[in-house]
Amino acid sequence: MINMTLNITKINEKLRTSAEFLRGYLNPEDNLNVILRLFVLKRLSDQFGNSDEGSRFNIPDEAEWDSLLLEKNDIKHQLEKAFHIIESKNLYFKGILFTPSFESNFNRIEINTLKKLLKELNDPEFNLANDNL
Repeated sequence: MINMTLNITKINEKLRTSAEFLRGYLNPEDNLNVILRLFVLKRLSDQFGNSDEGSRFNIPDEAEWDSLLLEKNDIKHQLEKAFHIIESKNLYFKGILFTPSFESNFNRIEINTLKKLLKELNDPEFNLANDNL
């Protein structure tokens, strides 16, 4: 892992780049809604994925970021599944990660665009674990 500290400028750059991927699919507010949920998923995976039982949140292997990147076909289904799994294992997130309005917006994004966005967010310099913030 690259040891790098993220600052607000770098996070904003990633937010803008992510919004560019979604331009034309959704309005700006809905773009932000999708991107922030992906950021939360990435943050949970970076901070709590592959961790001991004593960690604050339970992020099962199939919901971790790296597992999602391995998906070759139905990335939308895998992301939906990851959000639902995290919500079911962590009551704190119940009804937050995957809502009907999110699902409606999410389904308008092309699969290839979504895959490109996930690859962009997978940048090793964009690790959202506490040690990098």
